[in-house]
Amino acid sequence: MRAGGGAMQLSGDQAERFLYYLNDKVGRNTDMWGDSVIIARYPMLGYDSVAIVDDGCVDEAKMIRLDPQTTELAFQASQDPNF
Repeated sequence: MRAGGGAMQLSGDQAERFLYYLNDKVGRNTDMWGDSVIIARYPMLGYDSVAIVDDGCVDEAKMIRLDPQTTELAFQASQDPNF
């Protein structure tokens, strides 16, 4: 059975805004930062997975499982240069 969806990578300012949204709008006292993020969407499972890339490597201790609506809000924030 296939439950996977798509994946995308954000880097630079987009990754910074995405993580800022997660740290300040979703998490409580979280401090997750990295060079980029890889977002894997699993619509049939009802969640998204976010991997934080730091110095070219995924930090497995910082893997995040998000509700798809939260991922979408963070993604919208990542696209807004005024955020």
